Amino acid sequence: MNFEIMRLPGSKHTLAFLCDPIFVENGKETYSVRWGRAETNEELARHIARHKEDDSIFHTFTSPKAEVSFKYVT
Repeated sequence: MNFEIMRLPGSKHTLAFLCDPIFVENGKETYSVRWGRAETNEELARHIARHKEDDSIFHTFTSPKAEVSFKYVT
């Protein structure tokens, strides 16, 4: 699965793009599982740690494998 994080230029908004994710829901929370290689997961953890003070929300989009469009995850 592909994963990309980008910060909008001149903004504090961060966008995260997940391609072909697997979601698990328990009624109260949703988790994305098996969405990246260990290096990708470590990079994401570093990004969150560096920016958590000024950007605690990621605007996340997903794209199932069979589609060419992204959907906003709320």
